[in-house]
Amino acid sequence: MFTKWWWENKPFDIPDDPVKKSEGSHEFILFRDGQFQVEQVTLYPNIPVPAHCHPNIDTYESHLTGSGLAWVGDEVMPYDCTFDPKKRYHLRRLHIKPGELHGGIADTVVVAISTQHWLNGVPPTFITDDWAGEEWK
Repeated sequence: MFTKWWWENKPFDIPDDPVKKSEGSHEFILFRDGQFQVEQVTLYPNIPVPAHCHPNIDTYESHLTGSGLAWVGDEVMPYDCTFDPKKRYHLRRLHIKPGELHGGIADTVVVAISTQHWLNGVPPTFITDDWAGEEWK
C-alpha cells in the first residue's frame, strides 16, 4: 500500500510549482510519482470546510497536529492531535474514498499529510483541484 510505503521511507520529490494557498488552507506537494502523491495540507482555524468529495482521489489523511471536528460519510469525529514533545508522531488517520462526502472545521491550526492515489487518468495537482461540492474559500 502506497501510504505505508511512504511513511516508512518518507521520500521527497517536490515538483516545480509545489504551493497553493487560499483563505482556508495552504497546500504543499512533498512527493509525486505517476498517479501517486503526498501533500501537506494546513487548515486554518474557524473556517468551515463544506461538504465535498474528491471524485478522482483515494486518500489517507494523517493529522499530525491540531484539533477540530471532521466528518466522513455518516461518521462525525472530534479530534485532538495537540503536540506532545514526548511523542514522535501525533497521527490520526482517515481513509477518504473517491467520491465520499466529507468536511469539518479546525479549532486550531491543523497540519495533515495526505497520501493520494489519483484515479481515472487525472494527473495529480492539488487535492483541492479535484473538488466536487460546496465552494470553499
